[in-house]
Amino acid sequence: MSLTNESISVVIPSIGRRSLQDALASVYSQTLVPDEVIVCNDSETALDLKAFPDVKVLSVGPRAGGNNARIAGMRQANGAYIALLDDDDAWTPDHLERLHRLVATNAENDVWIASSTGVLADGSQYPVRIKDSSESLSEYLFVLKGFGSGAKGALSTSTLLFPAALVELVPWRSGLRFHQDLTWMLDVENMFPRIAIWQDAAATVTFGDTPGSVSKSISVRDSVAWAESEMLSTQREKVYIDFLLTRYPLRAAATHGGVSDILFVCKSALSAGSPSRYSASYALAYMARSLYKRLNSGFKKAIISLRKKSASI
Repeated sequence: MSLTNESISVVIPSIGRRSLQDALASVYSQTLVPDEVIVCNDSETALDLKAFPDVKVLSVGPRAGGNNARIAGMRQANGAYIALLDDDDAWTPDHLERLHRLVATNAENDVWIASSTGVLADGSQYPVRIKDSSESLSEYLFVLKGFGSGAKGALSTSTLLFPAALVELVPWRSGLRFHQDLTWMLDVENMFPRIAIWQDAAATVTFGDTPGSVSKSISVRDSVAWAESEMLSTQREKVYIDFLLTRYPLRAAATHGGVSDILFVCKSALSAGSPSRYSASYALAYMARSLYKRLNSGFKKAIISLRKKSASI
């Protein structure tokens, strides 16, 4: 099955990971075959894509960065719609067909973003919660709406389908090292406050968990500074507080950082206002769980060290 008047271009930035083969296999297994597949090569060496002769390879590197690679691919795309996929993620065979069905059902709208949910490395679905029509895009993305795993919203990059014309109206910012997709969505909301968001509740994306990825190496303070610039400057205080306490900054501070990082994140959030009971509870629970894991890990290492010393006596 292929489109004629509503062609789809798939854009995949890549540094040549082995998982790229699986990502491309999932693209070519679609029940709705895309009209164009662009791999943006950000590595120093040529990619071995003999199994996928129809792929258009765009050399953008080396080390241009995933964001600049993605932007280059979108600029070269010829399709009316653009679908994004990271090279360590994969789609189920019905991913594009289900999203196109959403587009066809809501054809009266010209400005929109379509998305699905996905499955994380631990097997859990993310996100569980679908956007409510009464909340803004930024509220859906960042504000916690309850307790438990179903309280968060998300539009992950590899789930996105949107009109190519939308990227022309609201370009992705070049030169960003992190939070690029979130920045773009905030920019979209700034220009189109009532942007239509169509979501399929089905999990049609398998998210990879690549060690050393950019999303795991962002400085806590850089992430907070980004939020101050993009959220506080546009009077999104509630969004800012919940982003700090329930998303990357506090999680990274509690997992990888020190006490000073945790205090910095909490102080920054409280300086903007009072957190909701949901975000406050989430932050306390996450910090307690991270502290337990650290102590438990340290205890195990100490026991192993003592056993080695005893054995050597």
